[in-house]
Amino acid sequence: NSNPVINNVTISGNDCLANVVFNSSGTTESHPVITNSIIWNNTGSNIGTSSIISYSNVEGGYTGTGNINVDPQFVTNAVVTNAPSLAGNFRLLVNSLSINTGNNGTISLTDTDLDGKLRRYDGETVDMGAYEYIFYFDSATTGNWDNSATWTCNCIPDGSLPVRINSNHMVTVPDGYTGQAKGLNYRDSGTINLQGTGIVNVSN
Repeated sequence: NSNPVINNVTISGNDCLANVVFNSSGTTESHPVITNSIIWNNTGSNIGTSSIISYSNVEGGYTGTGNINVDPQFVTNAVVTNAPSLAGNFRLLVNSLSINTGNNGTISLTDTDLDGKLRRYDGETVDMGAYEYIFYFDSATTGNWDNSATWTCNCIPDGSLPVRINSNHMVTVPDGYTGQAKGLNYRDSGTINLQGTGIVNVSN
């Protein structure tokens, strides 16, 4: 008789005899409410039919508002026959149709993903699944490059994506520190302050 609320989860790589989400039937039937989630690459039938699912990517399809049935394009799939396993990287690749297709009504502006990144990156629509995809390392405030609080992702740029300095922000690269960026962009009055031998390596 439970109705668990499940938001922004990824269920993948499970080897199941029955449903990966199993709802007991009869007088004890449960009705999980699943939103902004990805259920993909599991054995067995995916979902018990009494689930209420919306804005989710469900392999094989499932009736509900905003649901899709397409490969989510994980960085690395888990091998189901190896379950249980910690293998697999369930972050999304840039062309995933699970990016910016969730429902913002289930989250707040301060909610974060498993990496600590803001769920509504750059004020846009939340992604499906446990990880939010970011297109830039955006400055969140004036601060030091090597301080995760300076960036909207709450992480330090690692050279994997372009860096964008937002308007009225000054990001300081401390003396002796080398920042990494795959492209460098500025919005209006955004600036970088290089101190001493501080540098930024920019790759293409």
